[in-house]
Amino acid sequence: MPIEASFRYLGGMTTPLAMLFIGIAISKASWSEIKFDRELTAAMVGRFVICPLCVMVCLPFFALPKLMSDVFVMQAAMPAMTNTSIVAKVYGGDYKYAAMLTVVSTLLAVITTPFYMWVLRG
Repeated sequence: MPIEASFRYLGGMTTPLAMLFIGIAISKASWSEIKFDRELTAAMVGRFVICPLCVMVCLPFFALPKLMSDVFVMQAAMPAMTNTSIVAKVYGGDYKYAAMLTVVSTLLAVITTPFYMWVLRG
């Protein structure tokens, strides 16, 4: 059906358009604006330490295969979603700060992802 194909094409454009928006927001911000203040540190600790630990604590209560458990932990340790800044812009929030959080969390994920893979392998 043509309508179904049109919606499929539009749905496929969502992620590339989000990346373009974030790229524009990041290009307008300077790296000197990134300050590791209390809020940014708390956000990164929550994203990369508290979330995965909460999942690790809850998983023993469920009878799940190891692969599924490992996927849940890795999902909890992923960086901030790229569409966070878009949602912030739509609802009148600080989309530049949200884009900065996305960038910082993505850069930190380069370190934390191999760490969690190492932890889960053991």
